[in-house]
Amino acid sequence: MNLKQILLPISFLIFATSCAKVANSQTELSSKTSSSTEQPSAVEQPLEVVSPTAKICSKLDLTGIKWPAEIGSGNWSTHFALALNLTGSFEGREGWKNITGNFDGQGMSLGLMQQNFGQGSLQPLLIKMFKQDNASLARNFVNADYLSLKVMLEDWQNGAISIPNVKSKVNPNELFPEVQALNDLDTNPHKFASPLAAAQNNVSVDWAKNKILSGTNIIARWKTAFQNTSVSAAYRTLQVEAGTAMFLKAKKYKETFKFTELRSLLVMYDIVVQNGGFTATHLTIFNNWLAKNPKATEQARLLALLDARLTTVNPTYVEDVRARKSSIIYGLGNVHGSARNYPKEFCYSPLISI
Repeated sequence: MNLKQILLPISFLIFATSCAKVANSQTELSSKTSSSTEQPSAVEQPLEVVSPTAKICSKLDLTGIKWPAEIGSGNWSTHFALALNLTGSFEGREGWKNITGNFDGQGMSLGLMQQNFGQGSLQPLLIKMFKQDNASLARNFVNADYLSLKVMLEDWQNGAISIPNVKSKVNPNELFPEVQALNDLDTNPHKFASPLAAAQNNVSVDWAKNKILSGTNIIARWKTAFQNTSVSAAYRTLQVEAGTAMFLKAKKYKETFKFTELRSLLVMYDIVVQNGGFTATHLTIFNNWLAKNPKATEQARLLALLDARLTTVNPTYVEDVRARKSSIIYGLGNVHGSARNYPKEFCYSPLISI
């Protein structure tokens, strides 16, 4: 995906050396997961509202990033940066340079949103990097590794890397497709990718197994090279670009479901990133519930929509997906063994109207 980019002021996004404290009047919530019989109540609006134009407590280095104009003017870049921080915190502890080997059969996953070879989400970013900052790649990879990576990517796209307009595989306009699965966390995951695309991606996975992996772990020199690449301003911008289509899709969902609160946008973004979005089946289930509960609060609607989405998640992953989403809805909870309180971590008010 080639997005027209403009450099937006980002000084208000840079990590605050001392994060603003959320007012002490914030309701203390239980850190139990949603499997508990007693659900936490919603996070109350702090007395001192953290304005969306103020600095958020960003754990990500946002300097030098070109923010795509498509995300919108005003506070949308702040909301996007917050979504990147929050959802990115689930994907690994190293932010932009998150990297994992072939433990999940995807070959290698890299970056804040863990784009990977197996799903064909990493190759477009690396191809763009070759085109936009080739000198950085040449510095980070020894010559033989640089050439090997380039050949693999050219095989993947069936053409020389000089071919322009590598497009994102995310379509923000298709909100409720008539499919059984959206990604590999759903039941029947093989049905979300075409055989041709799967075959192309498998070539990259096989390359990773033969070249950069020792078992399921990444060989040290390759790991260092990829991580050095991933923290460059150019590649961080590409990661933002890749996240933009998903953020726009999340905005569309927020509008479609008539949500108004900041937390709802954050939930929609996390669903798009982790689960691919919603299908027509999920929409039908939710609309049937809504017809019976026309005066439901926004929190109740979020929980009902989450329940609808969980109906097609592989049982192995249901509780993980539930814990992530419900913790964003409530503002806090236990996720991956850690107690989280997002408004305090990232200095925002979840109930702000946007």
